[in-house]
Amino acid sequence: MKIAGIVLAGGQSSRMGQDKAKLTIEDHTLLSRAVNLLQAAGFEDCYVSGNYQGFNCIVDTQSELGPIAGIAACATQLSELKQGYASKDSSQSATAENNTPNQSTIEYKTQEHNVAQQFTSEDCNTQQSKKYDALFIMPVDMPLLAVADCKKLLQHFIKQFTNQSITGKQGVYYKETTFPMLLSLNDTLLTYLDEALNSAHKRQRSVYRLIEMLNIQGVSQQQVDLFRFENTNTPEQWQRCLITYGKMQTDKFK
Repeated sequence: MKIAGIVLAGGQSSRMGQDKAKLTIEDHTLLSRAVNLLQAAGFEDCYVSGNYQGFNCIVDTQSELGPIAGIAACATQLSELKQGYASKDSSQSATAENNTPNQSTIEYKTQEHNVAQQFTSEDCNTQQSKKYDALFIMPVDMPLLAVADCKKLLQHFIKQFTNQSITGKQGVYYKETTFPMLLSLNDTLLTYLDEALNSAHKRQRSVYRLIEMLNIQGVSQQQVDLFRFENTNTPEQWQRCLITYGKMQTDKFK
């Protein structure tokens, strides 16, 4: 099974007053932390819904339509992505920001040329098809999320995937917080996203409606772990996040 990691980072960060993706914890941006988290959880090919230098970026084809637009752009582009652009090459150097190993070849190329890579089907039309079975989607503003949280959701998805033709369920998500979310990348998803983006009704573009219409299975977190799923949308939430992170580091070394 081939799963692509997706970081949603295309929002306007209007409530924060600055770009959330560029906020830093211990000298690492939230964007780089999110990509590293997904790779540590086992998703070697990671993409960013947004436009940032040094990352594999997929820009929304329609602006200001919320997370659904980012999911749609990534699903469409990655359903067409061809092999060779995201193949792993351990001989390449790690990314400039954090020297983390196990980056994919395309990430090294975007670092080297210092531009955000944007994918089109024309870029890939001579290569062998590379099929992704699913997308693991997380927001950039969830900096306390743990690798174990990602792996737990993946385990639920793998169990579901083997019986998908029977159950009809198209993915899994953490129902207390919506994200992270794992969606099967198939015609059912692509058709739904296309119809949602072209609808005149805002409700049709909500993530909650996607969950309902595609029969996405909810997975519960333990109450004690919910703090790791908190979003940082405002300066007040960001300050609480930093305090919590500091306490987590103190507890780790007790």
